[in-house]
Amino acid sequence: MTWGYAGGVLMLLVSGGVLLISGALAKDAQPHVIANGYKFTCLVAGTWWLVGTLACTAYMHPRPGPPLPFKKPDADASILERARYYSRVATLGWVSTARTLRKSYTNLPTTFLYLIIYFIYSDTFSTISSVGILYARSQLCLGPGSLFVVAVLVPLFALLGNMLWLKLSVAYNLSNRFMVVLILAASALIPAWGLLSFTGIGLGFQKQWEVYLLSVSFGLCLGGLQSYSRTLYANFVPPGSESEFFALYEVTDKGSSWLGPMIVAALNQGSSDGLRFAFVYLLVGTLVPTIVLFFFVDETKGRAEAEAYAEGESSKKMIVSDTDDGDDDRHHHKHGGIQMLDTSTI
Repeated sequence: MTWGYAGGVLMLLVSGGVLLISGALAKDAQPHVIANGYKFTCLVAGTWWLVGTLACTAYMHPRPGPPLPFKKPDADASILERARYYSRVATLGWVSTARTLRKSYTNLPTTFLYLIIYFIYSDTFSTISSVGILYARSQLCLGPGSLFVVAVLVPLFALLGNMLWLKLSVAYNLSNRFMVVLILAASALIPAWGLLSFTGIGLGFQKQWEVYLLSVSFGLCLGGLQSYSRTLYANFVPPGSESEFFALYEVTDKGSSWLGPMIVAALNQGSSDGLRFAFVYLLVGTLVPTIVLFFFVDETKGRAEAEAYAEGESSKKMIVSDTDDGDDDRHHHKHGGIQMLDTSTI
């Protein structure tokens, strides 16, 4: 995670240089100048992504997975058979994900509960970032230059937060579950601060400097939360099933990104203070997972469930393997008897 954040900060600084050269960060920049500047940054980001992907691919070792669970049709197969085969290939990932979700629900209750919790607070964190930018632009009228500073502060302090939370965990020997609870509780202060806008005291993201405070606070929590969420989830994954369960984890992460923006958009349409009411939703989205994780998720129990499930699956495979070996032995013995009978008859 640390290297990822470092790469993000570097890419943002390069993009900032592009915007500066194009004149898009000037206070009196015309809309078409700003638009062209952002187009160039998209080009630079796409090029960065392409070069990085090709470089990684060149140094990655091939890791072939298991064969497909269904046979590829022959050359003389009908169009219907070919269509059925390729439709099964196209939907194999979704079917596998649904099967893994069913496994979690049926055999791994702690894993399933944690996935629900993660679905909620990952949506909350992605919504905080989008709502924060929207609020800064529409309510506080931040320009492109200020928004760029905000964009740099988040990954920069996520990098620092990742290291600081780790030092805290090591210094006090804190468990992964407790670290996630602690970071979630700290992140709840962000929407709680936003609710101060209803008190009339002049705080609650009413001033521009508060946006920078939001960026720093959000970044510090984001770095640690992403790292410890994955580490905690790894304890709930059955050994030998890491790929399929982390695929489900990523689907849970990205699959919730539509929920928060939809609710915030509905609130914004229904009231002139809709963006401020969004802080209520964000506060609930951080406090509820914190409470459930603290009182109802047992890290030791979840690890034991995962190990027991893995042992059970391994035993099933051994039984099937022994059965297959027995069938092969009987087949070879029978085949040998036939040969002897034929020989004696001749």
